[in-house]
Amino acid sequence: MSRAFRLAITFMWVVSLCLPTLVRSSATPSLSPTSPTDAWWDNAYPYRLPVTVSGQGLATVSLDFGAHLDALGLNHALLDVRSIRVIPYASGAAGNPLAYVETYSTLLDDADTPQIGWSDTGVYWTVNDGTAQADPSRHTQGTGSLKAIVDNLPGGYGYPGVELHIASGDPLTNWSPYETFLYDVWPEVNASAVDQAPDLYWYKLYNACGGTAVTQGGPPLALNQWNPASVSLNPFDACWPADGLNLSDITRMEFHTRDNDTVNGNSGLWDDGDQLTLWFDNLRLVDQNNGTLQWQTVPGVTLYYIYFDILAHAGHPLPEVVATLSGTPVAGVAGAAESGGYFHLAGGATLPGGWSVWAAPTVEKITPTMLPPIATAPVTFAAARGEFEAFQLVVRAPAETTAPVTASAFIGPVTIPAPTLHQVGYVPITTAGDAFDRFGAWPDPLWPITNGTSLTFPTGQNQPLWFTVQVPWDAPAGDYMGTVIVGGASIPVTLTVWDFTLPRETHLASEWGFDWSNVVEMYKGTDGGVQACYWDVVDSLKQQFADARLTPKGVAWPAGLNYPGGMEYDCNGTLRPDAWGDWDFATLGGKYIHGEQGFNEGYGFEEFLAFGPTSNWPPDSLPYSFCGVGRSGVLGDAQYQAEWTQYLSALDAYLVSDAYTNAYYHIVNEPQTDADYTIVGQLSALTEAAAPHLRQMVSEQVEPAIYNYPGAKIDLWMPTISNYESEKSHVRQANYGEDVWWYYLYGDDPPLPNPILMSHPGAEARLTPWLAWHERVDGLLHYSTTDWSSNPWTTPNVTGQDNGDGFFFYPPHQDGSGLNTCGENGHQLVPSIRWMNLRDGMEDFEYLWLLAGGDPQVGQGNAADAFVAELIQSRTLFSHIPTDLAATRAALAAAIQGIPAEATALKTANPASLLPGGQTTFTLAYYHVGEPTTLTVVDPVPDALTILNATGPGTVEVNGQTVTWTVDVQEGEWVTLAISTQADLTPGAVTNTATFSSDQILTAQTTVLVYQSQVFLPILARP
Repeated sequence: MSRAFRLAITFMWVVSLCLPTLVRSSATPSLSPTSPTDAWWDNAYPYRLPVTVSGQGLATVSLDFGAHLDALGLNHALLDVRSIRVIPYASGAAGNPLAYVETYSTLLDDADTPQIGWSDTGVYWTVNDGTAQADPSRHTQGTGSLKAIVDNLPGGYGYPGVELHIASGDPLTNWSPYETFLYDVWPEVNASAVDQAPDLYWYKLYNACGGTAVTQGGPPLALNQWNPASVSLNPFDACWPADGLNLSDITRMEFHTRDNDTVNGNSGLWDDGDQLTLWFDNLRLVDQNNGTLQWQTVPGVTLYYIYFDILAHAGHPLPEVVATLSGTPVAGVAGAAESGGYFHLAGGATLPGGWSVWAAPTVEKITPTMLPPIATAPVTFAAARGEFEAFQLVVRAPAETTAPVTASAFIGPVTIPAPTLHQVGYVPITTAGDAFDRFGAWPDPLWPITNGTSLTFPTGQNQPLWFTVQVPWDAPAGDYMGTVIVGGASIPVTLTVWDFTLPRETHLASEWGFDWSNVVEMYKGTDGGVQACYWDVVDSLKQQFADARLTPKGVAWPAGLNYPGGMEYDCNGTLRPDAWGDWDFATLGGKYIHGEQGFNEGYGFEEFLAFGPTSNWPPDSLPYSFCGVGRSGVLGDAQYQAEWTQYLSALDAYLVSDAYTNAYYHIVNEPQTDADYTIVGQLSALTEAAAPHLRQMVSEQVEPAIYNYPGAKIDLWMPTISNYESEKSHVRQANYGEDVWWYYLYGDDPPLPNPILMSHPGAEARLTPWLAWHERVDGLLHYSTTDWSSNPWTTPNVTGQDNGDGFFFYPPHQDGSGLNTCGENGHQLVPSIRWMNLRDGMEDFEYLWLLAGGDPQVGQGNAADAFVAELIQSRTLFSHIPTDLAATRAALAAAIQGIPAEATALKTANPASLLPGGQTTFTLAYYHVGEPTTLTVVDPVPDALTILNATGPGTVEVNGQTVTWTVDVQEGEWVTLAISTQADLTPGAVTNTATFSSDQILTAQTTVLVYQSQVFLPILARP
């Protein structure tokens, strides 16, 4: 099954004509014979259970999925009922998925003829500031849907949206039996509201927690398509039964927006004139513990497997509507649930009796109780030259055992050094921040261990281990064999080195807060004074950041560009950055920024924070006094400003003379109000006049009140991902050369991804750089990686906000104390799984950079975009399935090497939106496999787009609206055609399909949506 298909297939439901239940079927995926007994049908599905049916007819089985999930060792897991597949088996081989009927979901409203307006019976809909109507033209099941238009009006309700009510006394007000709420939603916005997508609305459930309403984010969405939404009810957001969760009287819920008028200033919320249109259909409640499955038996088949997954693994393909089922019921007998797929036992391993060793993707967080898989496959992984790549093995011993863990070097064309080892640790989660949190032992810390260290493996519990290989920069491509030995267990592992090399430079900027003074003291670099190992500690800590391609705050620490801090300034315009010897900025900046003295083999942290505001309160952003002059007010008097700007000018001259112009000054932190925006403008204008080469950052979304302030010039905008507005950002990036970063906080709640929160799926941290590429975001930031004010080993909710907020690293001892002696652990930080997943995502970003031939540009497509689209539809809607990520990364690596496995036709369109009459460029790319031949591409460009030009190798002809491209192609060659167009003013959907003809015929299409005043371009490139 193609990865694009996984994300794009439409999901629909129909009511059976023969049974008061639901009929569904699934698409046919490829078989994955990984089990020595019954082949595992599809490695993307990690769970299954067998059902034996004797006789022919309508197979019927009642399954308590909640109990099966518990038996799999999953902590309060929620069934994704849409993931269920029924697979027939014959002689151990899997067949095609069968249509089936299920009764786990209860219909709340089919929306065919929705009640609109108050009613004393049934389910009814109302709209705050808007209208609603039945719409028979669009639906996922039945004959219609509820269409609601929501307007953000001047002086209107601050939270306009749609309300769903259940009349008091209706049996469906009792949601206590249900674990999830499902519905289908199609969103559209007008031109001014494009910036609000894709986190379009909030979901508010009344009377849910202690008799009060609870509000959480809406579902992952992409515009202008049906989206299957799933809402966890138990827990609901952060409310659990112990917190007062009570779903016995649910009579009201809202799907609401929020207007900027509800805040003082602007929080990137909805503005007056913004309009949201939502279609709702097929609203259902799921009781995963009670229900039945029915399907038509296959002649001669008695064994069936039910495959299923959990809500945390969003991204499976969704079934299509099928005909109804009928027949005589035949009882099925279910066996125990099994784990497999991308979880698999280590093939070829030699194990002591009762032991299991199994592999799991590094984005999967393995709890102590998860059941080992039954499927078996070799342990393999792959990487480019210069890449750090990890694999995860899980050891489970039948009795408590202490055994050494050893990993060999990898032997192949050359010898690659043995991997570094980490033991996965567990921390106790006792508080919840959102529906992802689960109480109890949670995997997050990665405890560094030396090769050969003995570990204690507890009785009947999982102990995951991470092994990270650094592939040498000059390693030949090919396969390399290594071995992991745990006591008496021996596990063969194969590393494939791909034939390309990662760039030495890092192309996605970042800033990660780091408490240098405290950490260096904890690592005994300072202990009543500077110790002999001081520089070894500092160098090692910075090298670990460089290895992860992530930039710490304070890259030149203990020196900096803020006076005094590694430089001298005479308050008369003379700056001396070389006045402190080994401790001055000239020395340490040269080392850690320019890569001098051998740091990181000559590659330093090129983009870095020079200094920031004195206070987090905007009016106190400048120093309280400077060069003996006190500051009055925000900017100080004329004498203060003269002293401050003289210093900035001296600093500016130094940045230019010594090539530090990638430095940036964070001028104001988190301005909140219109008055704060004025302060930002004032400080920016003051800085720009004095230091035009010193880049300026503000931690806020793009705001006209700031960039329109006379003389102001913001170079780096840093909104939280919650407040990020893509359209405004892209205009500033494309037209003014400004950058936009994402700033992550604990409050960036689902559906937005958040790499800082430990309970979120590992895919979120791994895909964060992919999402940055998708959105053309230039950098990432979190304010702290080492908040150890409470011991995160015992209190992972250090800040009191959410688990993981404020730290990515753990103290070097589990009691929260520092090392006993300097170097006792080789100066190794104790990273988290989140940090390592983020590191891997940063390396993935370099894959994209290599294939695209440079940084992604706003308004321009590139060869890497099609691979990103395999995983991502929007910054909230992306695959959480590990096999999707692995397959896309492998295909990306193959494309970089010029070796796709099959002929490939791709088509993209950029920019994502433009004003009337604006231009967009279609990029058509073809990769050839086979004998040399001639490729002919015919692209009939729709009339709504005027062709400006078409360029590419070979012969390109434009005849009216049709572009014909003829080019000779060779084995392993990419060829690319660019068609520049201009959109007219007619709103509507435009689909452009190109046909590629060589020794086979392929098509690729792109859909363009033209708004009344903008064009929005969600790309769906499908070969």
